[in-house]
Amino acid sequence: MIAVDLVGMGKLDKPDMGYAYDDHLRYVEGFIDTLDSKNITLVIHDWGSVIGLDYASRNQDNGQSRRHLLTRDRGNYRGTAQEY
Repeated sequence: MIAVDLVGMGKLDKPDMGYAYDDHLRYVEGFIDTLDSKNITLVIHDWGSVIGLDYASRNQDNGQSRRHLLTRDRGNYRGTAQEY
């Protein structure tokens, strides 16, 4: 398992680089391509869900499944994983 956090999110460093949607999508795609990962399972959350679903829709030949982690109100509620 490999966990990827979006650049500049949370407690990560905030380097002087692009933080727009297309930038993050390009970073995630590049990371997956560099590892040559196949048949991946995406566990996506919050803003990363949009990026993960976009990646999955354009890379359907990768055979991945998707799990969406649902959360609400500062973590007071934990939803369940749901396969799309």
